[in-house]
Amino acid sequence: QLYAVQETLLTALSLVHEVVNSRRCSVSRLPPEIIAHIFSFVPGRLPHVGTSSAHSQARQTYDLIPLTHVCQRWRAIALGTSSLWSSVSETSTSYSATRHLRSRARRAPLTIFVDRPRQSTAMTDLLAHDGAGVVELSLNGLQDLSARELASELLAFPAHRLERAVVRHKGRRFIPDAPGQEVKPVVELWSGVAPRLKSLDLFDVPFLPSNALERLTDLTLSYEHVSTEWTVCDLFDFLSKAPSLEHVRLRGLPSDLHLRHSFTPAPISLPSLKILDIGNCRGRCSPMPLIQLLLSHINVPITASIRVHGVDACNASRLLSPLLTPGGESRLDLDMSFSALTMTVTRSSSATFSLELSTAGASKLALEDAVKSFVSECSPVRELAVSSQRAWSVWCDPDVLLSALPQLETLYISDQLLVPELLDALSPSRPGECFCHELKTVRLPP
Repeated sequence: QLYAVQETLLTALSLVHEVVNSRRCSVSRLPPEIIAHIFSFVPGRLPHVGTSSAHSQARQTYDLIPLTHVCQRWRAIALGTSSLWSSVSETSTSYSATRHLRSRARRAPLTIFVDRPRQSTAMTDLLAHDGAGVVELSLNGLQDLSARELASELLAFPAHRLERAVVRHKGRRFIPDAPGQEVKPVVELWSGVAPRLKSLDLFDVPFLPSNALERLTDLTLSYEHVSTEWTVCDLFDFLSKAPSLEHVRLRGLPSDLHLRHSFTPAPISLPSLKILDIGNCRGRCSPMPLIQLLLSHINVPITASIRVHGVDACNASRLLSPLLTPGGESRLDLDMSFSALTMTVTRSSSATFSLELSTAGASKLALEDAVKSFVSECSPVRELAVSSQRAWSVWCDPDVLLSALPQLETLYISDQLLVPELLDALSPSRPGECFCHELKTVRLPP
């Protein structure tokens, strides 16, 4: 009987607190729609792990749970607003309520976020049975999964509404599959059904999709630790099935990828391409032949911008010429930092080609040759902008640079340490040594 009395008193006390709070706080007099909108600001943003500029909708829905215990009205409003629960997340500290959160979302479009070594059984079931309602999928961690489990358990559901997918494996390698059950280098994902997918980021995922992704506009393939078995022909076949691509990032590709297959891939056309980013290739051999192959077999629109980075300057100069395509008058930007030399040419169409060379272990002669080779392919250069954290004597003499730019009209110098030697080069002591006869404007730092 004492326990019953105690329970009655506690219930009465909670009712008293609810009445007092409702009278004391004007928030309770607000319409349900306003309160629900206020609630939508409670869940914190989950980490944005992709490279797409689009903002992730993933939220930590567990932050909403305390609101459902304040009073009956708040609980009714929170549970009655399915959009508040549309993010279903599993992290290392919050993963036990997946089924409850899914039921509260009802028919709202789902955002799935996982950042754990392995997803829960409830998450596997959710994707298998309700995957058609997922619009955003972010899978991170996955250290305790094999590649076959990733493909068959998390990426096999028909994704009728999926628009954005990020898969980031954080382990140095996948758990080995059983003999005879290894995943193939090219795999059909989402049961071949992803008609709305616009953005796809794969980080250290060993297989390529075989799907035709006709609406895909943003693609990232990035590798740091995991080895890949697919070939450059597989890559071109995948790209050819995504004709709407606008942004393509290929990072950490094996530098010997072009040597894995004796067949030369057929050229492909990406008419909507705006940005092509290739760099940080892994391996002992020079990545330049692979980069040349990629650029020569992808028909890039004249308005598209290309960035090549993570290339060793020691072996770059003799392989530069096939990278640049002829164009009209150009602007050239040279930026010399303590670790890299970045050379960027901007065409009259506003398209840019940027080459970032690692200067580690590179001699002045190698850097100078790289600059001369790049400049010779950019002609005619009308504008030149130079910025540097290092003196001319470390990377390129100014007279060597200026002698390669006979049609230069405008020169911008950003750093004071470059000025004395530059002025000496522009005012030669011997007749006939004058460079840049068409030079009209020189802008120096204050």
